[in-house]
Amino acid sequence: KLADQYENICNTLEKKGRQFNLSKEILSLFKETNELLRMFYELFYKFSEEKGDVFTRKYKELKVQSLRLLGQTTKEENRVVHYLDFLINRTYEIAGPYYAMQL
Repeated sequence: KLADQYENICNTLEKKGRQFNLSKEILSLFKETNELLRMFYELFYKFSEEKGDVFTRKYKELKVQSLRLLGQTTKEENRVVHYLDFLINRTYEIAGPYYAMQL
């Protein structure tokens, strides 16, 4: 599911070609979404409650940021933000059961 969203982002950008540039805010969200996924990866292989708390705070920050951007961007940019929002949600959702098993 996660890889499908990355593919959707690539396909959206490919269709628009070179004339389509993402705003700095969306690129920042993209980077931070990738960081969230990395945080889950690290949490998975070396669990700590502290890292779990940082992960949850990061998720909440990104969720607010993505919802804010959805109302401020063009149609094409909205599509990318939607895919990023999906990635944020899914990453958090797959972490939940794992986190519960570790406590």
